[in-house]
Amino acid sequence: MGLNAYFAYSVISSHNIPYAVGFSAVFLTGIIFLILSLTSFRTKLINAIPSNLKHAIAAGIGLFITFIGLRLSGIVTDHPTNLVTLGNFSSPKVALTLIGIVITITLMTLNVQGALFIGMIVTGFIAFFTGKLKFDKGFVSVPQLPEGVLVGNPVQSVADVIHFGLYSVVFSFLLVMLFDTTGALLGIVRQAGLLKNGKLDRAGSAFLRIPSEQRLEPCLEQARPQLPLNHPL
Repeated sequence: MGLNAYFAYSVISSHNIPYAVGFSAVFLTGIIFLILSLTSFRTKLINAIPSNLKHAIAAGIGLFITFIGLRLSGIVTDHPTNLVTLGNFSSPKVALTLIGIVITITLMTLNVQGALFIGMIVTGFIAFFTGKLKFDKGFVSVPQLPEGVLVGNPVQSVADVIHFGLYSVVFSFLLVMLFDTTGALLGIVRQAGLLKNGKLDRAGSAFLRIPSEQRLEPCLEQARPQLPLNHPL
């Protein structure tokens, strides 16, 4: 979400450039990210992070995602003085969210496998039968990407970055992607018990499976037509 806001407001609006040029910066960032993953740099980085900071990165990402969920569900809303405040708990959307949270926590307490997924499915069924979830445009559809999302000429992408001077944009994206994926991977492997003495064996192989998704995330998120540049998020 942070990358989305940065892409929309700081990159596209501030630099007054077409979004296709912004995608060129994202593409170049992904290439650099992949090159770093092919070296031992990221393995050394993950081993150099102190143990308490590894916990903090994973917890921070979790809290950030939690806040997004609370914001979108209406449990917390904007406040001019305190920044956030409790939302309207009589709202059907808030009530549905709380029901889903209770169902999921109950299943997790009972050690039910796939508790989170089951909770989402049950909440979805409740929303559907209460009229809060509708499929007016069909249940599934073929995804469509607007023109300019897919980079056809890598050389032109590099030329666009140089021509518009988007060096700081590339650096910012790279920095966020680097620590975002590192934090996510640390949280997953720690939960799976794969960290040995605070270190991850064969970290390079794990990192090689991250770049594709992480490079595409900013592009695909920004390509969604229902989120214009003036969206509150």
